[in-house]
Amino acid sequence: MLHLTDPVSDSGRAYQARCGASSYPDRLWSLLDMINFFAGRLSRVLGELHLTISTCGNNERHIRQIGLHNLTEDDQEKLDTARDEIVSQIDTIAARCKHAVENISSPHIDRAIASITRLKEDDFQWADCKRRFITLREAITIELEHHFYYQYKKDKGLLFFNWKPDWQDVISAFPNAEYDIFSAVDCYALEHATASVFHSMRIAEIGLRAIATNRGLQLPKDKLVEWATWQEIIRALDEEISKIGKMPAGREKDRLLSFYSGARADINGFKDEYRNVVMHVRMTFDEYQAASALMRVKDFMKRLAAFGLSTVG
Repeated sequence: MLHLTDPVSDSGRAYQARCGASSYPDRLWSLLDMINFFAGRLSRVLGELHLTISTCGNNERHIRQIGLHNLTEDDQEKLDTARDEIVSQIDTIAARCKHAVENISSPHIDRAIASITRLKEDDFQWADCKRRFITLREAITIELEHHFYYQYKKDKGLLFFNWKPDWQDVISAFPNAEYDIFSAVDCYALEHATASVFHSMRIAEIGLRAIATNRGLQLPKDKLVEWATWQEIIRALDEEISKIGKMPAGREKDRLLSFYSGARADINGFKDEYRNVVMHVRMTFDEYQAASALMRVKDFMKRLAAFGLSTVG
């Protein structure tokens, strides 16, 4: 019986989803063999390669058993359809392979990918097609033996992979915070809680400086805001809030007091609960404390952005 499963067809995807990568007998590793690796993309690619190899092998055996000259018209039509389907998907498979290993520089993999793309031009033979796809699969699996990966816990992994849209409002207003936002979320997902708190406080400091710059706070000895301590900026902010409190009653006074007094409370809380102790190595933090710091800092920065503060321009 001819094996006509297309490796990237709906039926192929259904087989892979139903059986999973672990169902393949030639699989060379499990998640336990790796140091925490998100393998969804790679397992799909290896699954497609496996199904292509199986298609080629089954059709090659069918031809060998019956004999090329004994094939019926129906057999030949099915073989031609299977060949055309594989050839039509070669560019897609090659692109997926490149995407799955985009962080790995390997001439071995590059040559193997180039070899399967030439199937579109070369005289197609099932045995040759099978050999080329086996070579590509082996190139990928051999190369992976020299790399280490981290498997995020599912909930933390989802948080990490959505870090940019989750923080987009903040990044748009404070692009110089992007590195620390990424690092704070990544460290939290990696379960490096204290490191996450450290980066969260760097984000908060960017917000603190933005407040000082935007409001034109007067710092001691006309010190630049980049060189001022948190406490110096907080004292200057207290003086500014006192000045706002003396403004005539009205909506503008209420708006400014609400924003700056609230920001001052947040900043003071960050300083005493997180910033001082993490910077001066007085304690470490657990994941719940890190999650709280991350959430509170994000809300703080979003509030600054909504008020119109920014480091753009």
